[in-house]
Amino acid sequence: MNVDNKEIKENNDLISVIVPVYNVESYLRKCLDSIVGQTYKKLEIILVDDGSTDGSGSICDEYAKEDHRIKVIHKDNDGVSSARNIGIDNVEGKYILFVDADDIVNERYVEILYIELLKHKVDIVFCGIKSIYVKSGEETIIGVKKEFQGNINKDFIKFYRKNLFLITAGPCAKIYKANIIKSNNLKFDESYNNVEDYLFNLQYYSFIKPFYVSLEVLYYYYHYGRGSAVEIFSEKRWSDEFRALSFLKQWLEDRKVAGRYFIMTTRIVAIVRMFFEDKTNRSIGEKYYEYKELCKKVQKYIDYDYEDECKVKHYFILMTIKNKWYLPSFTYYYIKSLGKE
Repeated sequence: MNVDNKEIKENNDLISVIVPVYNVESYLRKCLDSIVGQTYKKLEIILVDDGSTDGSGSICDEYAKEDHRIKVIHKDNDGVSSARNIGIDNVEGKYILFVDADDIVNERYVEILYIELLKHKVDIVFCGIKSIYVKSGEETIIGVKKEFQGNINKDFIKFYRKNLFLITAGPCAKIYKANIIKSNNLKFDESYNNVEDYLFNLQYYSFIKPFYVSLEVLYYYYHYGRGSAVEIFSEKRWSDEFRALSFLKQWLEDRKVAGRYFIMTTRIVAIVRMFFEDKTNRSIGEKYYEYKELCKKVQKYIDYDYEDECKVKHYFILMTIKNKWYLPSFTYYYIKSLGKE
């Protein structure tokens, strides 16, 4: 991207970068180096140490001594949502970006997102994400081949049709307007252990219309294989997922979002697939019983004529769930999950 330096000088706004930190001493320096080394210099970098028990808090303090732009907040451990909320409460910048403490960002992460936001006169800008799987060395790109601009109500479906759901879900890889967050008292819901970032974004999208998706891949999301969340799904996790699904359905209906049935069916199928990512050691009989219970909860969300807007490969899954033909879809996904082990 060619950046107009004159435009940067004329719009030299303070931009806040919020980094929640918890027990990431092995990765934190790389993350902070990528932030303090940004080409856009007028930053407020807020590090929220969420009660780390390793050396993460000390590393934050060390960097703050070397760079006056860094503000460190130490707090008791209450989770990532609490840390992000405290960051929001303390921002002074006109715009807000989030970075997770075990990821890194391109040196032009802030600069490009900021300029694109000004240039296209939008309320949020998304960029591409490079997912890096450290153990296998595999890398995947979540992004677009051609940038596009749109209206949330009319064009939100494009994120689902283009398999860009992950770009819209988390708080990273995007730039927000601080005044929209603050004037509407938007916060991450601390009662959730999961999907709280997705719900935060849906709330933000409720107060905006124009958005822009950059083709630049600026955020590097590292998967270190530390276990847990994607392998073990608790009752709390499923409760959070269905609360979020209810919120999404209501949000889509209230705003009359174009393609809302397609979006809902895509999200439902994602939850079904997620069930088979649980690697806990259970018999096939136990897993099938739990799958049936999951499908019973899903059924109430398939209360519309989804055939017209549904992907063909999703239609089979939704049809079997709606008609209580659990065994075919269970067999299909169970066999697929065995192939991934």
